[in-house]
Amino acid sequence: MDAADTKKRKEFTRDEVANSASYEECIIIVDEKVYNVTSFLGRHPGGEDIILEWLGRDATSAFEGKGHSEQAYQMLKEFQIGIVVESASEWGKY
Repeated sequence: MDAADTKKRKEFTRDEVANSASYEECIIIVDEKVYNVTSFLGRHPGGEDIILEWLGRDATSAFEGKGHSEQAYQMLKEFQIGIVVESASEWGKY
């Protein structure tokens, strides 16, 4: 990641992701990274409902559990907008 990429990335808390996600701005978390997958909803092979089910939440288990290809992991990188700044265990404390 070069300096320009770093400047575009934002730090999010899990609450920020949960509170800002909507159909118009479909934000999910996978592996502690935040993704805006709005533009991909209509192209998802399994349909948009599968993604929308995880809107504003950590979709890591669902993403990994489906056995996505390496191509899917590479494609996901295109949608990264930031990182989560608290771990799932920290979030559970509140």
